[in-house]
Amino acid sequence: MMPGHADSQGFGSGASGEAVALRGARPMDAAISDELFWNLAMVEAVVRLGQARGLNIRSYDPGVRSIANANDARTTWSVGKSHVLAGGYALEIHHDAHGSAGVGSGLIPPISTAPSRIDESLASEFGAFPRWFRDGLGAPKRGIAILEIGKLEGQLEASLRNPTTRQATIETIAQRVVTALEKGVAAQPPQTVITEAVSPPPDVVGSVPRVKDPQASSGAW
Repeated sequence: MMPGHADSQGFGSGASGEAVALRGARPMDAAISDELFWNLAMVEAVVRLGQARGLNIRSYDPGVRSIANANDARTTWSVGKSHVLAGGYALEIHHDAHGSAGVGSGLIPPISTAPSRIDESLASEFGAFPRWFRDGLGAPKRGIAILEIGKLEGQLEASLRNPTTRQATIETIAQRVVTALEKGVAAQPPQTVITEAVSPPPDVVGSVPRVKDPQASSGAW
């Protein structure tokens, strides 16, 4: 489990979020993008909860926020690729851009391998992007799945930024991720079929509550 944009600050920093970009809010941490701030928080929560529930799960964060060479052995891409080649499952957590630049929540599966039960389970819960989304992203080309939690705007961003709802919001989303991982690891058939849809329906994009609408069909993969 890895935070997206952990080692690309300054040249591929991730989303600033609607609050910072449009409303003049201060970044959560001036040294990193707001997306990375929430990616880190989400990874910590998912790994903590997953381990407590018996999953063999761990996180990786290079701790260096700017590594120009994508193939440097310390990058999340390099470590994730090695983990996949060793038989593991690697997942990057992301939050999508606000406004028209972003799409919403969903899983972007690895390109180099057939979708796994874990991919299908996460897509059933969060929605699915096409395998070749944006002509193939760096992580999926290396066998690493990307999970977009939602667009960093509106209710989701407000709930994360509000100190009174922040932890509950993170825990709610982490519960959804861990439950989907558990179902995938157990090789249970997904409850819905995976579609060409890239995000949940417009009324639930970026929202915190669990999406109940069918979202995906393996025909897209």
